[in-house]
Amino acid sequence: MEPRCITRDLDSKSGISVRACPQAKIDVGYTDNVFRESSDAVGDGFVQLSPSLEVDYLGLRHDLGMNFGLSTRRQFRRSSNNFIDLRGSANGTWRISRNTSVNTIASFRRGQESRESLEAAGTRRELASFVRASGGAGVTYAHADGFVSLGQTISHRRFLSDSTEFATTRDNITYKTSGCVGRTLARRLGIVLIGRGTYVDRLPNNGVTSANDNYTVSALASFVYRYTGITQLEMGMGWLRTATLGMETQDKNAFVLRGAMKWRVTDLTTINTGIATRASQTGVGGSGVLLQRRQHIGVSHDLLPRVRLTASTHLSTQDVQGADANARTWSGGLSAGYQLHSRAQIMGRYRHTRRLGRGGQASFVTNSFVISFVAAY
Repeated sequence: MEPRCITRDLDSKSGISVRACPQAKIDVGYTDNVFRESSDAVGDGFVQLSPSLEVDYLGLRHDLGMNFGLSTRRQFRRSSNNFIDLRGSANGTWRISRNTSVNTIASFRRGQESRESLEAAGTRRELASFVRASGGAGVTYAHADGFVSLGQTISHRRFLSDSTEFATTRDNITYKTSGCVGRTLARRLGIVLIGRGTYVDRLPNNGVTSANDNYTVSALASFVYRYTGITQLEMGMGWLRTATLGMETQDKNAFVLRGAMKWRVTDLTTINTGIATRASQTGVGGSGVLLQRRQHIGVSHDLLPRVRLTASTHLSTQDVQGADANARTWSGGLSAGYQLHSRAQIMGRYRHTRRLGRGGQASFVTNSFVISFVAAY
């Protein structure tokens, strides 16, 4: 139940087509704890406008895609939560042969820190803003029984403003190398082996002259099973190691699980579940590494041909490596969407979030209400 985009065939005989999707989204909402504070919470309303444009060129040997977007939010009273977010990306696929293809991607974003992050929760100061640019390339060899894929990406993030000083040592250049091998074991069963290595060059900023670099290495084996009634079931397990150079006490080994299931119970009801573990960068503690675990479950039901109801719940834990700083967050939400037209939709959402923080991290409770209008043309 999403607004449809426009597809045009440039040459029906050759199979070349262009898919264009201009889209506009307007959100009007209210949050009863806009700064994610432990006490003396204040509420405020907001309006957010998010236009975007997606263009895909689909050919026989080459595919190209571009995406551009803008999000601007204005609070009714608390201007420190105002922001303008710009983003853009481009990707290309070149089919060298029947089984081999080369994929490239480049992206850019000018964004801001989230109020729910460990760094920003509980403060009323201006949101820290950053610029991130990244690019990468990879090659994939695929055949009837499986595939092999290798890729390399490089990204650079730099903070433009930081009144909270939580972005100290968070400027960085990240090098990520990944590879995966997939094999079909049976008609509906496959296995995927994934390896990934990430090295983060942490750049000095905010008067800090040096910062210790860190790296993450992970390996995961995942089974994928498709069968009648369940669109896809995936479950994997593996190992993840994070370490900060020059700080041996910051080394961490973790057992990780990853899974996802999309179950179409009936023609009208779908259940989605998932579990994942990942490492990211943080300004809390000395290591710069944040280990995050996340689980979710959601149920969607089409009540009428044009009405969809959704209920979901999320549980996540955030643990700063080498520091007594962590948080556990639970959230639950309800939403209802109505398809006004094939290219227009209106939706109402309610979400309750409760977080328990330790080691100086803010604990908070929030309730938010949002009405959204989305149109594609």
